[in-house]
Amino acid sequence: MMASRGFWDSVVEIADGNEADVETRIVLPLLQELGYDRDCIASKVPVTFQEGREKRPGRKPEADFVVYAERPFSRATSLIVVEAKRPNEPLGDGKDQGESYAQNLRTPILLMTNGQRLEIWQMQLTTESEKIFDCSVAEIAGKRAEIESLLSREALKDHCGALRHKRFDVAANDLGAYLSAEIERIGPITRLSIPRRLTRTDTNSTISALDLLTHNSRGALVLGMSGYGKTTLAKQLLHEALERRIEETSTILPFEIFLPDFTNSQSSLAGFLVERVASHKPGFTVEALLKIARDFGVLLLADGFDRVPLGQRGAVETALRQWMRDYPKTQTVIMSRKQSAPTDLSLPELWLEGYDVGDLRDLADRRSATELPEAKYVFVSAPHYIQNVSQVPLLAELVIQIYSTTRKYPTNLNALYEAWLNKILARYSSVERALDRVFLGELAEQTTEGPVSIEDAVAIGRNYEDSRQALERLSDADAIRCAARQLSFSTRG
Repeated sequence: MMASRGFWDSVVEIADGNEADVETRIVLPLLQELGYDRDCIASKVPVTFQEGREKRPGRKPEADFVVYAERPFSRATSLIVVEAKRPNEPLGDGKDQGESYAQNLRTPILLMTNGQRLEIWQMQLTTESEKIFDCSVAEIAGKRAEIESLLSREALKDHCGALRHKRFDVAANDLGAYLSAEIERIGPITRLSIPRRLTRTDTNSTISALDLLTHNSRGALVLGMSGYGKTTLAKQLLHEALERRIEETSTILPFEIFLPDFTNSQSSLAGFLVERVASHKPGFTVEALLKIARDFGVLLLADGFDRVPLGQRGAVETALRQWMRDYPKTQTVIMSRKQSAPTDLSLPELWLEGYDVGDLRDLADRRSATELPEAKYVFVSAPHYIQNVSQVPLLAELVIQIYSTTRKYPTNLNALYEAWLNKILARYSSVERALDRVFLGELAEQTTEGPVSIEDAVAIGRNYEDSRQALERLSDADAIRCAARQLSFSTRG
């Protein structure tokens, strides 16, 4: 929506209506008159509050609007949180909520309006926020100069100059172009994802996944079944680490590494990392990277260890172990299935938990606010079997897609199983996938009453050129589970 040239003179109080009227008639025109491009105004921005396993109850928090000085959108470039209320709704009712959003997103300003009054609150570093402006909407024209001096893009950027966590013109500074490009790349994914939980296998203690970077200085092995969202979690952790680097609350330089790509590159680990930066900062060298690794440390978010060909995993593990030995300030987080995980890196094991009922509702709220309005109530009254299978994040996404399109829950669970199976076998050749599916069908017939022995499974696949290799692939992909020399289908899959 383009602001009218006569906004200041034509704006009037909104006597009745809803929140959307306030947003379209007051908020957006005002922000654009103050010099903010529409591209720098984000709506329905998720706000995450979580400590450990306990999450705040109720509807998933969202800021009505967040205004940014520039891209990338992050805590380092945020300027204003806007809370729009419906006409006649007291602004005081939303002040605590808006203030908590502003503090979480690190904006220096909270702007509140109900179409009748307009308030500006300034966040303070050590004390409570301070109301620095308050007038009726009818008075806005006469207060234009004062509002511009407080809220215009340039005025707020000047104000942020004294705030240590604000960093503008990121792309112009040192490795800023790399940091900016990475945030832009993963932003669409992280904005749709919800907080996850990790359980440490040796102590059975549970933490919020984003706390991993704070509480595990050397890193961790993050283990999870197929379809549990390990890749998405890696991007969430990367986004958090990038923001900390931009804000200069951390000096560690983060990298996301898809390990099969690293293997295929036939490059050294240092050379592979340098290429990630050099595409955005020409002239960046191995020597420059190694100096950063020695002086400040790097974060290696290594995804897909279990997707590295079996014969090459030892070499990848060796490369990671040598890097961690030579550069002790390194923090290494490896995503893998448990049965395929590295065994000689001396990192704690953390299990990636599936979705619980609260997670599913949070997920539906986020989807409905960003791309699928029909998804909002998908899990509210869902049958038990739907909530059960949706503990697997991949299947939860499929349920949302089906329900949003048809307004019905899937009744043919075979379709969900097929989609899950297609994903976990996707890394194999078309011939291997076809043969493995036949083999799985034969195994399924034999395991209806319980697990089968490995010897019997090998005999079932006697028509294969190498049934042992086929069983190894299926076990490695989590399609079947092996325990005490017996095979069964994955109970979590």
